[in-house]
Amino acid sequence: MKPPQVYISSSRLAKLDTCGGQYEYHYEHRLEPVTASANLEFGKAVDKTVTDWLLADCSNSSLDVKSHFRGHWANLTAGRTVQFASDMPRAVLIQIGEALVQQFVEFWRSEGLTLARDTGGSPLIQRRIFADFGEPGLVPGFPEHQIVLEMVLDLVAIHPQHGGLLLDNKTTRSHYPEVFVQTCDQLTMYDLILSGCDDFLGDLTIDRLGFIELLKRKPVASDAAADSSLVTFSPLVPRRREDVIQRFERKIVHAAEDVLRKRFTYRSHYAFNTPCSMCSYAQLCVAGDKEGLIPRPPRLHA
Repeated sequence: MKPPQVYISSSRLAKLDTCGGQYEYHYEHRLEPVTASANLEFGKAVDKTVTDWLLADCSNSSLDVKSHFRGHWANLTAGRTVQFASDMPRAVLIQIGEALVQQFVEFWRSEGLTLARDTGGSPLIQRRIFADFGEPGLVPGFPEHQIVLEMVLDLVAIHPQHGGLLLDNKTTRSHYPEVFVQTCDQLTMYDLILSGCDDFLGDLTIDRLGFIELLKRKPVASDAAADSSLVTFSPLVPRRREDVIQRFERKIVHAAEDVLRKRFTYRSHYAFNTPCSMCSYAQLCVAGDKEGLIPRPPRLHA
């Protein structure tokens, strides 16, 4: 019989860091807004299209990325109320999405990238991984509980100059600073989990970590003075030092203890960086009002 489990992912850590209330409403009560975020669904449509193209490319098949993007966008937003930013209406997002997926193809080919494969020959892309963290009993006061780390590996690629790259595709409005790439929990979680995945990585060596940035900007004319490239690498950084991994491991244990003890600290931060003004759960938090929130579907476990 499996021991009782507590799941930790970089997304869960981010919610706990931002506000314990967000974590509680999202993961414990499993609530989500009925209104979809255009930015969130846009990112999903781009990611699904890029994944489709990479898998097709692996099998030497062709794929119309612009058409696939439009199809994914339509499926993700059909029958839903979608909230758009004032400067990014539906038509503009579709134009940007088509440009991004086309430039992703050009970027991938110009960099000479290839998808890495596991020991069984399958491409290392969109791989959901669950990994036991240590043995049961790491969480003080919970001797039987097992911490389970969870992630969806976006992709591992081979670059002719940089070697094995652990990458995550990100739609973003601006470039990521190097210090963020060096410190972000998402890449640290990837690094930690993959260090124990020799069973399917085999002799593959991960040399550097980073993101492929897909910039959400209106494409400019090819003869414009401004750089028209919308897809680029973030800074590519070395794998985490051992002391950084150890510090992150302590964070995982502390987070697991907070979850098991239902110790969710609500945080408004300061006026200039409060998460409350953009929080989907603000009215529930302030007034106990669940209007506009619906139950999330059951989660998938290992």
